[in-house]
Amino acid sequence: MRNAVQVQLAQLERQRAEASLGGSWRAPAPPPEASLSTAAERTEAAERLSRLDVALDAVREDAEPAEPAGWTTSDDEGETCLAAAIRGGGGGAQLPAAAAAARALRQQAEQVLAAADDVFADTAAEFCAVKQLVGRFSEWRATHPPSYRDAFLPSCLPTILAPLVRLQLLRWWPLEQGSMQSMEWYSDVVQGWDAPGGAGGGDAAEDDLGRRVLLGQLSCKLGLPRLKHVVAHSWRVHSRRQGVEVRHGVRELVCPLV
Repeated sequence: MRNAVQVQLAQLERQRAEASLGGSWRAPAPPPEASLSTAAERTEAAERLSRLDVALDAVREDAEPAEPAGWTTSDDEGETCLAAAIRGGGGGAQLPAAAAAARALRQQAEQVLAAADDVFADTAAEFCAVKQLVGRFSEWRATHPPSYRDAFLPSCLPTILAPLVRLQLLRWWPLEQGSMQSMEWYSDVVQGWDAPGGAGGGDAAEDDLGRRVLLGQLSCKLGLPRLKHVVAHSWRVHSRRQGVEVRHGVRELVCPLV
């Protein structure tokens, strides 16, 4: 009975369309029948993903020995080249090109970091080290709370620290190192905030909330755009390894104040 009603509704819909379009309407072509080789297609897809993982590992192993910790040779262009090569069956020919593109990106980042070292070469650590900067502002908050609030430091501190944190994030690749809590700037903020004479001498609950708010602001302002870009353009959803790292990063961003 239900099927008969659906047929009648379809016929009425067709008649209305023909009347509106002057009889020129044609029903859309029926969808193709499901392939009988579904299991074989799934097996082939799994093999392609396996080859892609192997190829990406080969690119990482081709990295220079002096590669800094936390950096990876996998970049958007490299993964795109590898995926296209493997799907097309010619992965071997494009692996060197992908490795070269990844190496060029790493070298550009290292050049930026070297230039930053030159800029801060004659700068005292209390003005360019995250730990000491946070410690000084934390001490200000503990000793002179009114002037700290009047200077809008709770809102300005993330912007003051942003250039230094961004430099460290150049070596952060969420698909290989999803956690930001393991990075140096994160521990520097925690240690600077809890330094003797800093905010740690006040109310414990308020101090803990202030520290977590600062970490959450830095993570969301600087780390979230990078994570969103990687998820949108580079994350391979069938890669278990990448999925673990992405979930780790998202969990830290979602629960900075919990």
